[in-house]
Amino acid sequence: MLASASPQPHRRHAFTLIELLVVISIIALLIAVLLPALQAARETARATKCGATLRQIGIAVAAYEVDYGVMPIGIHSFSPVYFDWTFSLADDYMGGGGDGPAIGQQRERVLQCPSAEQAVETPGSDANHYSSHPRLMPNVLDQDFHAGGGALLQAYRSDQVLDASDKFLVIDGALNPSQNDSAEPIARNIDGFRIFYQGLVEAPGTDLDVTIDTGDNTDSVGNTQQPRFRHGGNSTANAVHVDGHVQTHRFGEMTARATRLIEP
Repeated sequence: MLASASPQPHRRHAFTLIELLVVISIIALLIAVLLPALQAARETARATKCGATLRQIGIAVAAYEVDYGVMPIGIHSFSPVYFDWTFSLADDYMGGGGDGPAIGQQRERVLQCPSAEQAVETPGSDANHYSSHPRLMPNVLDQDFHAGGGALLQAYRSDQVLDASDKFLVIDGALNPSQNDSAEPIARNIDGFRIFYQGLVEAPGTDLDVTIDTGDNTDSVGNTQQPRFRHGGNSTANAVHVDGHVQTHRFGEMTARATRLIEP
């Protein structure tokens, strides 16, 4: 009688080194292909959230005008208490008021752009990331050079603005790293230095389609009165206009139509 054959041991098939390297290469390739798309999707979401914040600012401006008869003043005072539009709107019209540690968290919710990565790294920061039109929401302590005679800038009503849908009201602002990554409340240098000698007022018939000097599009100590085109790979900025709609402006393509007011 023949003895039964002994069972053969089960052999496991392992990956060879070459097979393992091929799998790793495929995974790395997929990551390289998908990562830019994922980053672009995330930035699109951040830009959308920024636009929603600006839309809420526009609604708050409209509510403020109903109560006071004018749009908010950019800067009210420096002494004895500093006060600008980011306080009057955020605290009273956008649910940003509060005491103690809650103030930073609430103002973060209503005044910060998620694409401004510097301040996002500081949760609870009370930094502001938006700047207003230097004449429509002005510093009322500044001289109105267009009016002359030592007159000061005044609060505006929305019905005083011709072509209101063209004129920006609040825009993404450049951040100052030395001031808790906050933007200046007023974009006084959005159109070169025109606010200082011309007041951003144009006579009828002026070509408003000329491109304007919006600055060098950086976050730095010397550029905080300029807009910041931080979306779309540092190429676009969001702005809410006088009529309440939110519009995207491209760096290097913004025209005087968005900034200069037309005399009636």
